[in-house]
Amino acid sequence: MGCRQSSSVSYQTGIKRDNDEVREAALQAVGDEATQSPDLVTRIELKLACSKLRRTSNCRVKVYLKSGAEKYQLIGKTEILPDTQNPTFAQGIFLDFLFEVQQKVRFEVYHVPQSTGKSRESDFLGLAEMHLAEIVTCPGGVVTRELKHSTRPSGNGDVTIIAEEVQGTKRTVKFDMRCTGLPGKGIFSKPRYYVVISRAMPATEAQSGAPLPVVYRTEVVEDTSEPSFATAELPVESLCRGDPARKILFQMMDKKGPDKLIGSGSCSLADLQAAAIEEAPVVVQLLRSDDKAAEAGVLTLDNVGELSKDDPHQLVKHVSFLEYIEGGLEINLIVAIDFTFSNGDPNHPSSLHYYDPHSANDYVMAIRAVGEILEHYDQDKKYPVYGFGAKLPPDYSHTSHLFACNGDYFLPEVVGVDGIVDAYRKALQVVHLHGPTMFSEIVQLASGWAEQYSVGKTDEQKYFILLILTDGAIVDLQATIDAIVEASKAPLSIIIVGVGDQDFGMMNVLDADDHPLVSSIDHSTMERDIVQFVPFNEFKDKSYTELAMATLDEVPREVVNYYHNRNKVLPRPRRDAADANDDPPIGDPSVFEAPKCIEQDKRRTVRVLTKCGLSATGAARLVEDSLPCIDDEYLAALAKQRLREDNAAAGGPFYQCLQTLKQHNLSFAHGMNVSVLSSSELSSPLPQQGPPSPSSKSGFRRASAGSRMSFVRSSTREALSVRDVAGGSWGENDGISPVSEEASVALPNASAPMSPESEAPGEGPPEGVARPELQNQSSSGGRSSRRRSTGRRRSSTQRRSRSHISRSSTGTIAVQDAESGLCKVCFENATNTVLLPCKHQCMCLDCAAGVKDSTGKCPICRLTIDTVIDAIQS
Repeated sequence: MGCRQSSSVSYQTGIKRDNDEVREAALQAVGDEATQSPDLVTRIELKLACSKLRRTSNCRVKVYLKSGAEKYQLIGKTEILPDTQNPTFAQGIFLDFLFEVQQKVRFEVYHVPQSTGKSRESDFLGLAEMHLAEIVTCPGGVVTRELKHSTRPSGNGDVTIIAEEVQGTKRTVKFDMRCTGLPGKGIFSKPRYYVVISRAMPATEAQSGAPLPVVYRTEVVEDTSEPSFATAELPVESLCRGDPARKILFQMMDKKGPDKLIGSGSCSLADLQAAAIEEAPVVVQLLRSDDKAAEAGVLTLDNVGELSKDDPHQLVKHVSFLEYIEGGLEINLIVAIDFTFSNGDPNHPSSLHYYDPHSANDYVMAIRAVGEILEHYDQDKKYPVYGFGAKLPPDYSHTSHLFACNGDYFLPEVVGVDGIVDAYRKALQVVHLHGPTMFSEIVQLASGWAEQYSVGKTDEQKYFILLILTDGAIVDLQATIDAIVEASKAPLSIIIVGVGDQDFGMMNVLDADDHPLVSSIDHSTMERDIVQFVPFNEFKDKSYTELAMATLDEVPREVVNYYHNRNKVLPRPRRDAADANDDPPIGDPSVFEAPKCIEQDKRRTVRVLTKCGLSATGAARLVEDSLPCIDDEYLAALAKQRLREDNAAAGGPFYQCLQTLKQHNLSFAHGMNVSVLSSSELSSPLPQQGPPSPSSKSGFRRASAGSRMSFVRSSTREALSVRDVAGGSWGENDGISPVSEEASVALPNASAPMSPESEAPGEGPPEGVARPELQNQSSSGGRSSRRRSTGRRRSSTQRRSRSHISRSSTGTIAVQDAESGLCKVCFENATNTVLLPCKHQCMCLDCAAGVKDSTGKCPICRLTIDTVIDAIQS
């Protein structure tokens, strides 16, 4: 164990306070009255070593940390090891790991001349940077990265980082709480009491006016003047940062209308330890807030402790969330998106589903806020994406409350967060928004995904997060409650993000902060509170960190509680690199382990189709043709239409429709380019009963709008809010660049120093000497820029050669060749116009005039049309 640099102590104290403030603000914004606010801060130590450095040097490593949109801050540096090319440092770097925050760590290696004892720009040897989550999830907690340098593309050596949790932070204390002598209530007033436990701030921090960090909230107890509360089990690090003398504050609150403080009192960890040894209660006298001398009741802490058998004076240590991660626990994300008509017409800017190629809508922002945190904890980076509340092709006669956004219910996964966004965007072009809003089916399916990984059924540890994005109230409240109660037995948590300004009262019921959910089937109560509701509108203009904390702050606690409550299941032994060799390649589409519930659904689907008249072979073939939905009504309609298709085997319209959906799916799995339709071309009113008229110029069609690309944020982009961070998620933007994996590693540039404020006092290069910084004008960045321009030219060529989709007179999808010379809007008249300034020739004169008056954009490149030239007259 090493000790931190004295220069970084003030930074660590400040960042802890900042995180506490942000976390408390996030909890207040969502009206959190849940039980425990978990100890999300886990202290870890980083040990460093370098190998194969370019030259023998007096080596030192400086470590910088960036949390969310903050700038890099120096958090520590190693000792200087003289005359070596392969230094192994003894001094560790200590920092806080926060599950719900994007934390990036940067390691800069310097030669330190003996004459000055200070590093200079010319002594810079190289750097590496990565997310902290990447380090702690690597096998064995060990990761090695090549050092990068702006002027030397290779041969700079490697840096190895070993991460280990600091064991002293895992003590816990538990106690029961009851209260007596509270002020009486009026005849018509019913008390609703709960207790808030906060950590007192040190004197220096208290003087700064920082809010008290809340570490625990009890449930609400009603209709009694002597409430008793459920057992509280709290990490000592969260409660008082391990300081026996630090005050622990208790506030008795009355939740009648606006929350009212009845009285407050305090004790210390030393008091709790003494009570545990003596097996005596701790009595906390509550005093009124308006009169410190007036008593407001007594709070008694009973059954203090949970003592260790080996040492009765030592509070027991519990397994931490990070230990489960180190043992190979995966956190798998399942996404469900609301496609009901209450979201509004996607063509209108007021719609929650509105498509703007230069900025993300609320759904995309929420997807990225959660997905970009959780993707570090999923080995294969593949996620099932579902929709609900829409009518599906080919005849749009049936509303589905559960369908796969990629068109294949039995292979619903897409690759990466960009794949989720693509699946959502492309599904929006295919389905018709309808309704009503129902959650029960998607909760049941997510429970099926998670149930097979329940404790006792497998040694593999996986925990699932169901992210539901919705705009309003549900109509199946009790059915959803029944499904949630059953799901609380599985390794599953549900995060509901409310998008828009609708009434979300029912979401607060599902959140179950005041009353646990009870099943109407067997009258059982939910085993765990697994639902977290977040109103997105309250966060999209706040910091990215606040949104992430509000949505994910309960996940570590829920993971630990799930395993701890099942006979205290321990994490698997820490994985090493050999164990990781068995992991499938990231994004490998050939590896899909279908959960048992999906296999059961497949067998049931074949049975339903055979009952509808299809042969067993025909039913199996239809299943393989990528069904987006398996509702009985939908399957019956498909079977009926398949039976009518005499030319199905020869490639009839219905068969082509299913094949198109299948190709759509494979584009996600294999990273293939696929033509898509901008939602501004979907100008027909929604929902629409039945297929659009073949004579309509704005029906269900897909036009070439560019190839699919993977986008990452530029390292030079400073995002101040959720809206800023997710900006450009639909397409290219000033702060977004499509890059390959190798080009995404930014290199240092010695001509661009980091701002002096980021250095800790007394640290950094001598005055006037710049320090290397990341810049996009590196050699790799240059390759990335050339790659982008080439990609755009290639995309333009691909657009002209892709197939387009239109409606035939029967309402099925027909494939038209892009080179046929037909108008790409009506697919009837010849192309006889030129659009300026883009110079595309893609429409007839009538359609061009209509498009210019309506959307005003070219259907191929989406540029605004200034002039339409009649090619025949010209």
